[in-house]
Amino acid sequence: MSKNNKEEISKDKVGDDNEYNSDTDTDDEVTYFVDDLDTVKLVVSCDGGGMRGLIALQILEYIQEVCGVDIIHRADLLGGTSTGALLAFTKSNGYSDDEITDTYKKMGVIMFDGFFKKFINVLRDFCLSDMRAYEKELDRLFSQVKMSDFLQERKLFVLSSARNREQQTYIPKVISNYKPTSATVIQALRATSSAPPYFSPVEIEGVTYVDGGILANNPIFKAKEESDRLFRPGTKLIMVSIGTGHVKNQEKSTTPEMFSEGALSPALVRTLLSAIANSHSLHKDFKDSVHNNPMVSYHRFDVVLEDEIKLDDHSEKAIQTMARTVQTFKEHTKIQKKLQKLKEDLQSLPTKPAKPTKKSSSPPKSSKPTAVPQLHPQA
Repeated sequence: MSKNNKEEISKDKVGDDNEYNSDTDTDDEVTYFVDDLDTVKLVVSCDGGGMRGLIALQILEYIQEVCGVDIIHRADLLGGTSTGALLAFTKSNGYSDDEITDTYKKMGVIMFDGFFKKFINVLRDFCLSDMRAYEKELDRLFSQVKMSDFLQERKLFVLSSARNREQQTYIPKVISNYKPTSATVIQALRATSSAPPYFSPVEIEGVTYVDGGILANNPIFKAKEESDRLFRPGTKLIMVSIGTGHVKNQEKSTTPEMFSEGALSPALVRTLLSAIANSHSLHKDFKDSVHNNPMVSYHRFDVVLEDEIKLDDHSEKAIQTMARTVQTFKEHTKIQKKLQKLKEDLQSLPTKPAKPTKKSSSPPKSSKPTAVPQLHPQA
């Protein structure tokens, strides 16, 4: 794991009632080899990024358009952090891009608007957001299905941050559908997206979790670690990493422009800014680490943001800006070449029989499709 993932969080900014004891963690000692003998595996990793998850959604849509493969449904291993986990799990669960867009807009209102936004300047060091509305939306999407029962045709994980009892810090921790856990899908998604002060930390099996993006907004290194435990030696990995946008020369910025003014405490803003800015750095570190590895074919797709789009901005203007940014991304010659290389790699995957994905909960009662604003600019 990159040293950039080892950042500490001030203990007074998050809940500390329950702690993670590293002595009981056996992740580094256990392998979980799957039974099949496929020699090529597809691994997909989705960054966090708040409302900018809509960028990742459109990138995935374009990859499918060009390559002819829905890499989310074809993935042998699929993981995400925070909003990336929500995207990965909703698409895996059979929801359409329009339904997911609608979900993001609802989540934006729940997480960043209304009563709590008005008073967050006064009580910003408290975890203010009422979880009931958020969990109700997650329940609509996933019901109360257990992680251990969720979509067993593919391996899925979320990356969260668990409290380390000894060092009084937080460390990256995986919750998955292939390791023993009593967690529900809702709890797992809460664990990876509980960014204070919007959401309070979540407790699972006596361990306290906060937003995975605080430590590892880009989960690509963890995806590789999990792949090495899941798949037998000699397996070739096609690894696809999906970003949510990065700003040119972002490392030179010292102002917390990613969030609305007053929304977060200055110390936490710095921590979150560092983690999100590190997504692109982690990509470069990972690319260097596998450059000479013939068993890993690595592909990263991300957009460059000319102007900052705040992670909590769910306005129509922000959504249209994301759409224009992705359109520019699509028209870039370099991207076309990268997609052709990915398409060639995907053709090496073994053919698998189509398995219809069933949603883990019933769709909304209304038979009429939800009205969703167009994300793509009109031609």
